[in-house]
Amino acid sequence: MKSKSNEHPRNPPDQPGPSVPRNFVPLQHSPEPVLERPRTRGLDDYLIFTSPCSFTAYVPDSLIQRAMAMAERALPNEFIGLCAGQVFRDDRGRYLVVAGIIPDLGARTAPGRVETTADSEFATRQSLAALFPDCVPVGWCHSHVGIGAFFSMADRQNQATWSKDYHIGIVVDARLRELAVFRGPEAQKLERADAQAGDPADAAVSRKGASPPGRRSRSARRLQRALTSLARFVKNPRALFSKLTSPRLIPLLFAIQAIQAALLLFLVFG
Repeated sequence: MKSKSNEHPRNPPDQPGPSVPRNFVPLQHSPEPVLERPRTRGLDDYLIFTSPCSFTAYVPDSLIQRAMAMAERALPNEFIGLCAGQVFRDDRGRYLVVAGIIPDLGARTAPGRVETTADSEFATRQSLAALFPDCVPVGWCHSHVGIGAFFSMADRQNQATWSKDYHIGIVVDARLRELAVFRGPEAQKLERADAQAGDPADAAVSRKGASPPGRRSRSARRLQRALTSLARFVKNPRALFSKLTSPRLIPLLFAIQAIQAALLLFLVFG
């Protein structure tokens, strides 16, 4: 389960911990400036994600590649971090530009699980402020390992703690080369508006109406999972045998043997 990415450390008086500046304010109460800028300027190498209500998020292609690299480096565990960005406004409304992803180096990680702590997230926010002084936290990013890019129930609960409609959540799967972007406390999935063949986002976030590639992607994921399981069995058959002989499965094995014996008796004696 992912931790709530906008919780903040509150150190009891009798416990040591990092000092919190007097001007440190929780994200949902912090001023997030909306800057005036036309969205056609300087966004040529950005991936574009949109929603039906005309919300648009711009994410640099290089940043997606970096997120994939972070996910690969964390394998077999997941990683989690904060997104730095700026909110702009033009004659078409507000839009978000993501500038960077800062990994939470103190998070507790494991295969299929990642959890931040109050101290680790405070340190990540300090790093964000130092590395991106003209930006604010605009969301979070984390990875999955071989199960696809989607929001689990825990991910949706975490996203619900990001209160603004332009707060985003990015999830990547480095093994399957998939990407998905969600926004707002309701975790609305954003659609890719500029999908091009060959980039890692196409498998999970594609142009609206491109359902055949999506179906092929699901089939490919199932085939890859089956091949991965087979490869693990060939490499280490004892691991699979130990699972089949675990105490939880022994009653099931006895039941299967009983059914086989009953069928044999029926075939022999009619």
